[in-house]
Amino acid sequence: MTQAPGILAGELGLLSLFDVGQLLMFNRATGVLTVTREAARVSLMFNAGQLVNAVDEQRKQGVEAAYQVFAWKHGQFEFRSLDVGSPVVILDGTESIMLEAARRMDESSAGAAAAGVQPETAKLVEHQSRFDMLRDEFSRVTREAVSESRRAPEWSDPWLDVLQMPGDRLLARPGCVPRLHAGGGWQPVEGGDAPMDAEAFEELKQQMLAGVMPDDSAATWRRVVRHRGRAFAVTLVRGVNECLWIAPAVGAAVMGEPVTGPFEALDALLSQPAAILLAGAPAVDAAHSLLRALIVRLSDLRGITIVVVTDDLLLSPPESMGVVLPASPAETEAVVRSARPGAIAIDALCALEGSVFTSLATTPIVLGAVVASQPEAVVPRWLMRCQAADLPRLQSLLESTPVAVALGSPSGAAGAQSFTVHRVSRAADGSGSRRDPLSPVDLLR
Repeated sequence: MTQAPGILAGELGLLSLFDVGQLLMFNRATGVLTVTREAARVSLMFNAGQLVNAVDEQRKQGVEAAYQVFAWKHGQFEFRSLDVGSPVVILDGTESIMLEAARRMDESSAGAAAAGVQPETAKLVEHQSRFDMLRDEFSRVTREAVSESRRAPEWSDPWLDVLQMPGDRLLARPGCVPRLHAGGGWQPVEGGDAPMDAEAFEELKQQMLAGVMPDDSAATWRRVVRHRGRAFAVTLVRGVNECLWIAPAVGAAVMGEPVTGPFEALDALLSQPAAILLAGAPAVDAAHSLLRALIVRLSDLRGITIVVVTDDLLLSPPESMGVVLPASPAETEAVVRSARPGAIAIDALCALEGSVFTSLATTPIVLGAVVASQPEAVVPRWLMRCQAADLPRLQSLLESTPVAVALGSPSGAAGAQSFTVHRVSRAADGSGSRRDPLSPVDLLR
């Protein structure tokens, strides 16, 4: 047996061995209770609160060794929680062993009973009744707490039915009230006004990730799964604040164009040998929804290979006329070198550095998502994502390439998300020199 630290220890006297035995039985403890008195030593093995064997210092074992130690009035005890790995030698229950030990003590001290001392059996029965009352009360409180906090997976199905638009999300965390983001804002969860306990969270996690449980070494894990005939993008974040994000795996190619706008105004730009099109929106989800629609549009229009730089699975739509390849920021350059894509799309959370920045200059069409609420702010915010040393090269790329901005509405609003298209102009000032090419924005019709 491997050693484990003592979790219960003390002197016999104020506590009798009967009290200790009842406590272990009540808590369904598994381990070894060692009792010593001078040179004598007895080890009591417990399995789920039941006494399965007793061994004394002379290696005698069984019920007789247990009976003798319960008669000790003084000594020291220590309980270690561990796998006893011992055969079941004592078949009677813990309570039966203690009652028999108490009866034997009463028989050997008949004089004490005559003098008015309470018999050991009576004290044991009294203590047992108190433990029974405590156990019943503990069970009642536990049941009430579970009924108030636990939300089994079947409760989650109505929540999942609400997830329809790209910006919708369900956030589940153990010990917290589930949160639902739908219709453009956070809403109460039907039947979820109480915290989700740890067991229900694990069951929900097993249900959503059945058969595809992630590698334990990953701190963040994403996967598209199917549940009740629908596809969901599930993100599991591990650690102290473990949580589960569940979103509908929907987009322009799946929902039948939830994004509406003058796509035809973009076709001429996207048909050019080189172009930059930035998808701006007030929030990340809305910007990603618009970017995904542009990826689908470009794929159908040109039938080219598009590398999508993202960790968000929703930004990698299935192949349509072209080929869409997802790539993490770290592997972007390697994927671009191998695939030789006609376009690269970069999500709103990706910094323009490293292999991502290198790939901008070698890919003809660049699509990017930017969080901005005004068209004038889209390009400056795009530039903020690159390192200072790379800023001149990125500005040069913008000046030498046709640039347009698609500005989207917030995701999750009633109806489809809409967008307008703006062209970044390069007007000259009175001296004939170019003005800042990033500021003037004209509506492109």
